[in-house]
Amino acid sequence: MKKILLMVFAICLCLSGFSQIKLEITPTKPIGGIKKESSSYTTQDFVNEQSDFFLGHDTKRDTHGRGYLQFDLRSIPLKANITSVSLKLRTVSYGESNYGGTIILKQCGAIQKAGEFEWITLDGPGPILARQNVSTSGQSISLSGPLLKSAVESEKGRSLYLSLLNEVPSKIIRYSGGIINLYLEVIYTEGDGSSGGSTGSSFKILEAPLNQYSGDELTLGYAGTSAYTVKKWEYDPNEFSEIRRTSWTITLVPKTKKWSQRVTVKMTAEYKDLYIIKHRQIAEWSFPVYGRPYIVPSSYCECEGGTVRYNIENISGAIGNGRTVWMSNSPNMTLISSNDMSATYRVSGNQACSVSARVEQSSDKGHRTFDIDNNQVWVGKPNVDITGPSRLNYNSTHTFYVSNLAGGTQYSWRLIGNGVFTNGTNRISTTVPQVEVRTGSDPEPGTGSLFKIYCDITNKCGTSSGTRQFMFVMGGLRSASTIISDVTDNKYENTTYSIRIYDISGKMVYTNSKVTGELDLRSTSLYDGIYIIEKYDGKNVTRDKVMLKR
Repeated sequence: MKKILLMVFAICLCLSGFSQIKLEITPTKPIGGIKKESSSYTTQDFVNEQSDFFLGHDTKRDTHGRGYLQFDLRSIPLKANITSVSLKLRTVSYGESNYGGTIILKQCGAIQKAGEFEWITLDGPGPILARQNVSTSGQSISLSGPLLKSAVESEKGRSLYLSLLNEVPSKIIRYSGGIINLYLEVIYTEGDGSSGGSTGSSFKILEAPLNQYSGDELTLGYAGTSAYTVKKWEYDPNEFSEIRRTSWTITLVPKTKKWSQRVTVKMTAEYKDLYIIKHRQIAEWSFPVYGRPYIVPSSYCECEGGTVRYNIENISGAIGNGRTVWMSNSPNMTLISSNDMSATYRVSGNQACSVSARVEQSSDKGHRTFDIDNNQVWVGKPNVDITGPSRLNYNSTHTFYVSNLAGGTQYSWRLIGNGVFTNGTNRISTTVPQVEVRTGSDPEPGTGSLFKIYCDITNKCGTSSGTRQFMFVMGGLRSASTIISDVTDNKYENTTYSIRIYDISGKMVYTNSKVTGELDLRSTSLYDGIYIIEKYDGKNVTRDKVMLKR
């Protein structure tokens, strides 16, 4: 006999602490029914995923058919509370003119071969467990009823044998034998987790937490070791951060949520015997994640001597009197007043403010303590700190930023160097703390490679300025033998000029404002490497890229 292939799909839906599991159990193979032609009997077999079976009269071959399905119920825990059972199948057709009828489902004995006794067994005297009218091909059929549910309950831990008949024997009904179209669906709630059957069939899946808040760890998977091997975990990375995995579990932290939101985690696991999959479980947890309380300031920018009111929001329960403790983490803040839901501070100086609170919350979800903070308020004029790429490429677009913490409302940018803003000029005003620059072509030696960008930020308290110098990625370099002659041109003879030398990052590493005649770089304390040399004679500025190598 061929190897038995049983696939079990378990979907665990945990809704606010109510755990429910759906098993999709595919039938044991190979026999899927019996065909009768005159007085000869043969089996209808599961050959592959394209197998199909028929009930009733096949007029083209003058053959009659009855269906047979065997399900291994050992994957259902013995103390499971079954809530519903249904047999799922999908009809198919070869264009028969007598297609249709009514499928009836009965419980029968085990069938191991095709014969007259087995044929009669499939239409025994037992009650009809379920019935469904069929009129066309391609229908998704669900056979269910209290008698089918009772049959499954009585056979937990064993095998269930079912027969399928066409109540109108002169007609024909065909259905697919593919595992995605033909299975027994059993939905139940867990008892104590004990199971019948072999080790490979037993499992206990962890329930989702009753009260899950964003930022708190949760672990899903199997409770203890399992004969199953977890093959895949699926979750939205926008909703979770993964902490760790074991052979049977995963630990996640839901990301910050402003409000409660339902999330889903799915696990696919398999149990194999001699490299053949005998069971497959797909467990899916669906549960709400509640947002944590958070602090919102009345203003994100305040001037010297002003006040800021901090409010606690996203509270889903009651806070008792005196259950909130406010703490200032910045020396430029003085507490004026506070209660369980808000606090008002007077601010000073020119820096960011940081405040925290410990909130004790009581609700229908229980009692929780939250430690929350806020550092989004800026006091005084803006602090200008321009950031951008460490190196600039020629003929490229680069983005530069300043911090938006300072509550800026206007950003005035200008640049000096080989590039323009998106408006095609070297000046631009924006209302957002970033700007794009398009750099030009690689200049010839002596035309300059340094790049400076300036930004003036205005907020409600005034305007501040900042600048930063950047360096282009180097193109061609002059050889060491020409360094001295390049640095000291004949036009500088008997003329005093100034020299500034920058390293590859744009940092000035040498300056001399009174150079006369030649300057031998090898006489300086500079390390060997690549430098930008800027010369100024009071009227003209020239810049060269050179390599110093002793």
